[in-house]
Amino acid sequence: MTGSILATPSPQISVPSRISRMSNFKVSAIASYQAYEPWKTREQLIWLKALRDGNQKVIQQELIRCQRNPWHWLRAWVLTENVASRGSSPFEAFPDKPHLYYICEIWQRESRLIIPKSRQLTLTWEMVALYLHDAMFFPSRLNLIQSKKEEDADEVLERGYTIYQHLPQFMKSWQPLVGERKTHCLMKFSRNRSRLLAIPEGPDHIRGLTPTGLLSDETVYQDDVEKMLAAASPALADHGRLTMLSSAGPSHFENIAFDRSA
Repeated sequence: MTGSILATPSPQISVPSRISRMSNFKVSAIASYQAYEPWKTREQLIWLKALRDGNQKVIQQELIRCQRNPWHWLRAWVLTENVASRGSSPFEAFPDKPHLYYICEIWQRESRLIIPKSRQLTLTWEMVALYLHDAMFFPSRLNLIQSKKEEDADEVLERGYTIYQHLPQFMKSWQPLVGERKTHCLMKFSRNRSRLLAIPEGPDHIRGLTPTGLLSDETVYQDDVEKMLAAASPALADHGRLTMLSSAGPSHFENIAFDRSA
């Protein structure tokens, strides 16, 4: 899993619950990576045609399949945006790469993850997509996306909206957004009442909310990370999900990620 490490804190650092360390996670518990092309065989193409033709039975089965298998959803339906692309379109199918597959599988199994990263690994796109998947396919979710500034968090959430815009119409009709669009810092689904909310750094924007998930993006640049974790801990303690994703650097995030005392 080149370029990414999942780490656990030392006992001196206060964080909610257990955070997964890659060295402690048995990747052997996950099915080995195999290249996955969802629309390649004759049977798959017949299935795709039925979806495009509006076959309701097939649509229902595909939605169930996507709910149960986020990796299939990512590979079959998610597009990312590559602004540096020199092709005819900046929108590209979610890449079929081993590190993205394993991160996806681990994310489903472990509710506390810290992921130091370098650029160009598509990890921010993957995490935003997975939190979007959680909000779309499960009711009454409140997934927070936190970054240094509100506009930074909203820019990350905009990636989720980009993904949503390029989903097939049958999927968007099944789970429409309120007002059929993202508003500033908010995506809210009208049928299942799930929300994705972008917030700036710090604990004050978490207190008073009952989030089911928190994606902290570029945590290394945020202040008061320890206080943020303390504020999020009560709501996330039982069934909530925490993902901290950042480039590495001297910070509380680095202390946790690389098992160093504060």
